[in-house]
Parts: sequence; C-alpha cells; structure tokens
Amino acid sequence: MSRLAAAWTVTTYGALVGALYMAFRYAPPERVMGNVQRIFYFHVAAAWVGFLAFAIVFAASIAYLRGPQRRWDRLAESAAELGVLFTTITLIMGSLWARAVWGVWWTWDPKLTTTLILWFLYAGYLLIRAAVDDPAARGRYSAVLGIAGFLNVPIVYMSSVWWTSIHPVLRGGGDMNLDPAMRLALQAAVAAFTLLFFLLLTRGCGLPAWPMACGKPGPGRRRGKVPPITPELDQQLLVYLFWAYTVAFGLLFAYVWRLVRRLGELERELGRLQAPGSRPAPRAPGTDAGA
Repeated sequence: MSRLAAAWTVTTYGALVGALYMAFRYAPPERVMGNVQRIFYFHVAAAWVGFLAFAIVFAASIAYLRGPQRRWDRLAESAAELGVLFTTITLIMGSLWARAVWGVWWTWDPKLTTTLILWFLYAGYLLIRAAVDDPAARGRYSAVLGIAGFLNVPIVYMSSVWWTSIHPVLRGGGDMNLDPAMRLALQAAVAAFTLLFFLLLTRGCGLPAWPMACGKPGPGRRRGKVPPITPELDQQLLVYLFWAYTVAFGLLFAYVWRLVRRLGELERELGRLQAPGSRPAPRAPGTDAGA
C-alpha cells in the first residue's frame, strides 16, 4: 500500500469516528422523535453515496459505449456494486426509522417505492454482468442498463416534492430545515461516507492511489480465455434485457400514474369539503339525533 493510500485509509477511519461523535454526542436530540432521529444522519449519507455511485456508473457507461475500454467497464462494475450496497443500507436504516416513528416497517410511500425500484434496477445490472461471459457483450449490455437505470435517480430525489409523501423533505425554501448542530452532523456523516465510498471504489477498481490496473481481474474473478458469445445467444440476451427493463420501467410509470390520479382525487375531495354549503347544518339545541 502506498503512502497516499495509507493516508487516505487513516483519514477515512478518522472521519467515520468523527461522524459517529457528531451524530451521537454533538447533535441535540430531535424535539419530537428524540434519539431515534439520529439514524437520519447515516440514512441520508448512505442514500447520497448510492446516488453518487450510480452517477459514476452512468458516466462510465457512456464512456465505455463511446470507446469500449476495460477500465470504464471495471469502474462501472465496482461503482454499481457499491451503489447496491449503500442503497441496501439506506433501505434497512429507513425501515428501522419507520418502525420507530410510523409504527410500520414498510409503507408504499413514493420515496420508499422509487428507492426500492432503483435497488432492483441495479441488482438486475449486476445479475446481467454475472450471466454474460463474453467481455464485449457484458460491457455493452451493462453499459446500456447503467445508463437506463440512472433515469430513476432524479425521480427518487424529487418524489417527496412531486407527490404527497409522509417521508421528510430535507430542504424547504432552498435551505435545510435543520438545527445548525444537526446540519454539521449531517455534513460530517456525508463526508465520511463519501471518503469510505472512494476508499472502497479504489480498492475494487484500482484507481491511481493503489498500484493496480483497472483492467486486471481481482481475486475470484474469471481468468483465462472466455469463449465468444454466439450471434444467436447475443440476440436472445438482448431480447431478455429489453423485456426485463421494459417491465421494470412499466411498473415504475404505472405507480407514478397511480400516484398522480390519487393526488387529483384528493385535491377534488379537498375542494368539495371547502366549497360553501358542503358542511351539514348544525342541529338546533335540544333536538334528538334519533328522532
């Protein structure tokens, strides 16, 4: 390990310890939720890293399609693995938080549902990579999936704003709705998780901080000659890939359409209740309700 890598590792571990201190000792408890709200700092940090990882997959996939080089494919693969990992952490911590605050482990809220769909999209990305042996076909298919899957990221981010949601909205009026100490604790957690992400990414892909080549197979990866994929199998995999993502995005847009319709129904109901004469007239004193 080089000096830069060692310094980076020590800095990351120090940042994680500092983030733990900021979250559990420095930041005050939330007025309503109390100490259970401290999950929030790491829940948001893990979600941010998941978005960052999928953005790297998106950029590396575009670079691979423009010029199919092994380093871009390896970078996208490593980032996708970490993105699925941190999104899993996001879902688990969010579920724990929901159980304590809402009384349920899961609810089909727009934010939760779109995040789960995002997880399935990139889990499918990793499954496709594991299923295809030919390096060229694997890189090409996974690059298309990496680009298509990223389209869900802005939907996840804006879901609490676009649709009626019980999920907290971090920003309001362009600023964070947080106490200054809570804001610092959140920023410390985000910085620590970002350092941890790049530490894991460089170890997995071999960025310049480590004396590894991004195209070299790591431990446990396939070595030797891989038989080329046949044109028939190539076409069959492409058809499976097309229908799998068609179904995934179809479910996503069906859910969005359902939310839009439900929001319209709620707005009409609210307008009916607020309309003059919509409320029943009060009964006169002394009248019997059963008469």
